[in-house]
Amino acid sequence: MEARRTLFAVTVALFGIAALVVPPAYADEAKPEGGAAENAAVEKAPEPLPTAGYDKGLFLRSSDGKFELKLKLRVHALYAFASKDEGEGEDRAEEMNFSASVARLTMGGKAFCPALEYMFEADFGKGFVKLLAAYADYAIVPKTLHLRAGMWKRPFARQFILSSGKNEMVERSFVNGYFGEGYDIGLALHNNYTKSPPFEWAVGVFNGDYKNKYPGDKSWFSGSGTLDPDTGAVTIGSGSFSNVPKKFHPALVARAGINLGGIDGYSEADLEGGGFRLALAANVLADLDYDDDNLSGVRAGIDFLMKMEGLSLSGAVFAATGQKAPETGSDTGFLDQEYRAVGFYLQTGYLISGKIQPVVRYSLASPKGQKSAQEVSAGLSLYLEKHNFKWQLLGGALINQAALTGRSTGDDRVDYRVLTHIVFSL
Repeated sequence: MEARRTLFAVTVALFGIAALVVPPAYADEAKPEGGAAENAAVEKAPEPLPTAGYDKGLFLRSSDGKFELKLKLRVHALYAFASKDEGEGEDRAEEMNFSASVARLTMGGKAFCPALEYMFEADFGKGFVKLLAAYADYAIVPKTLHLRAGMWKRPFARQFILSSGKNEMVERSFVNGYFGEGYDIGLALHNNYTKSPPFEWAVGVFNGDYKNKYPGDKSWFSGSGTLDPDTGAVTIGSGSFSNVPKKFHPALVARAGINLGGIDGYSEADLEGGGFRLALAANVLADLDYDDDNLSGVRAGIDFLMKMEGLSLSGAVFAATGQKAPETGSDTGFLDQEYRAVGFYLQTGYLISGKIQPVVRYSLASPKGQKSAQEVSAGLSLYLEKHNFKWQLLGGALINQAALTGRSTGDDRVDYRVLTHIVFSL
C-alpha cells in the first residue's frame, strides 16, 4: 500500500511539472475563439533574415541595413614578351612568361551605420601576398565631408586612382609611377571624390615616400648581416620587413576637380555611352623636409578624361621639383626647391559596337640632366562583359627607360614588348 501511495504521488508530481513546462496548447483549445485570436495577435513576428546577392560584387547584408559585407574577386591572366636593347654591338635579350599579374580580393561594406564604410584589399599575384588597402571611411556629411584613415591610394594621378581593372590598355602609362602614384598610410578629408561628383576634392597627410624610398605598398627590409668580401654575398643575421618609416617624413596631398555631364571619371573607355562628358582635376604632392634630411620635393599634375559617343580621350601633365643639395657648411630647407622633371601622356580610343576598342598612347618623362624616356603603344580591347570580362592586347616600344632611374647610357635604347591578358572580375 505504501509503495502504491508513493508511486501515485510521484506520478502526480510528474504531471504537475509537465503542466508547467508544456506550452499552453491544451489550455488554448479549451478557450473560446476570441481568446485564441487575442493570443495570436500578441505572438512576436519572426525577425527578417539577412539578404545576400550580387551587386557589383557578392554581398551579405543584415536585415536592419546596418551591416554589409561585399566581396570582389579580380584576376588578370597575363602573357608578356619583351625584346630588350642591351646596347650597340650586343644581342637583344628576350624575355617571355605567363603570370597572374593581378589576383585580388577585396572586402568592403558598412558597419554599425550607413555612414561608416570600410575596405580591405590584398593581392595574391606575383608569388607573394601584398596588402593594398585597409581603411575606414566615415561620412560626417554624406557626399560632402568624409574622414578616411588607413592605407589606400593617395589622391594623386587619375590613371592610378582608378582601378587597374578599369583601364582601356593592359597597363598604365609609366609617367604616373614616375611622378608620384602609390599607396600610402595616412588620414584625409574628402567628398567621396572617386564617385565623380560635380566638384571633387580631397586633402590628406601621409607617411610620404620621397624618391619612392618608402612606398606604402612595398615593404622594405631592415636588419643586420655579414658580408662575404670575396663574393659580395650578405648572410642575414636578424631583421624584419615593414612599410612604416622610422622617421616621420610626411607628405601632404591635395586634389580638386570638376566632372561634367554625369561622367564616370574613374573608369576608362566610353562603355556608358552618351554625349560630351568631361572630368578635369589638378593635384599636388608635397614631401616635406620634416626630418631635416634635406630630402623633400613637390610633384604637381593636371589630368583629364573626356568621353563622347564611344570616343575616349585622356591624359595628364606633370612637373616635379626637389630640394637643393646643401653646400658645405650650410643647410637648405623645403622652400629651397629646384627643377627636377616634367612629363605627360596622351591616350585615346574609340569603342566600336560597344565591344571592340582600338587604343593608342604616347608617354614622355624628361628628368633633369637625362635624355627623355618615352613610350609609344597601341592596343586593342574586346569587352565581353564590359570591364568585368575582357581581353586586351598591347604592343609598342619603351625608349630610354634607364633615364627614369638616373642611369641613362646616352643612347636611345629601344625595348619592344607585347602584353596580352584576360581580365575576369566578379
